[in-house]
Amino acid sequence: MKNILAAIFMGTVALIVSGQEQAAAPAPVKKTSLFFRYGRIIAAEACSTKPEIKDPTRTMRESRNSHYVQIIFQPDKGRSLSIHDFALADSSGKEYDCIAVAEGDKPYSGITWNFRDMDGTLPHRLLFAVPSAEGEFTLVFKLFPTKIKEKTFKLKSVSKLSLSGEIPDKGQLLLPEPPPPPPPPKAEEKPEEKSGDKDADKSGKDDGGNKEGNEGNKEGME
Repeated sequence: MKNILAAIFMGTVALIVSGQEQAAAPAPVKKTSLFFRYGRIIAAEACSTKPEIKDPTRTMRESRNSHYVQIIFQPDKGRSLSIHDFALADSSGKEYDCIAVAEGDKPYSGITWNFRDMDGTLPHRLLFAVPSAEGEFTLVFKLFPTKIKEKTFKLKSVSKLSLSGEIPDKGQLLLPEPPPPPPPPKAEEKPEEKSGDKDADKSGKDDGGNKEGNEGNKEGME
C-alpha cells in the first residue's frame, strides 16, 4: 500500500514540475518571410552600432544616420544584385540609398557593389542607414519605374546585426498586423409609402370599380 501511495505522489510531483516548465517556456517565435522582386526576405534588423565595412567609400564614412538596417534575403537562382537596385522607404515615403551589399556572411566592403548570377542557396544582405527604426518600411525598386509596390515590413531591433547563417530557413521577419476586416454592408431601408399615396391608389381602384358597375347597369337598361 505504501508503495502505491509513493508512486501516486511521485507521479503528481512530476506532473506539477512538467506543468511549471511548460508555463515558463517562452512562446514559440513565428517564423515568417516575404516574397519580393529578387527572392524572399527572411530578416530585417536595425542596430545603432555601425557594422564593420572594409574599404568604406566616402558615402559610407560620412553617414550621419543613427540606425543601420540590414535586409537578409534568399535570392532566386541566377539573379543579379547591384547596390543601386533598391532603396529603403519609411512610412512617410522618404527613401534611403543602399550603402553596402554582402554575400553570405562575408563582411561588407566598399569595393563590392554588385553580384552576378547569385546562388539561390546562399543568403545575401543589403545595408542601409536611417534616422529611426520605428514604423513600417518598404524596399523600393530603383532600376526603372514600375507600378508594382513591394509589401511592407517592420524592423527588429538588435544589439548586433545577425549573421545570415543565424536566420532560420523560414525566416524571422516582422510583418505588420493585417488591417481589420471591413464592416458588413448595411441592409438598404425601403422608403415608407405616404398615407396620401395609399389613399390615392385606393381611390383609383374604387373609381375603376364604380366605372365598370355603371357601364354594366347601362348595358342592362338598353
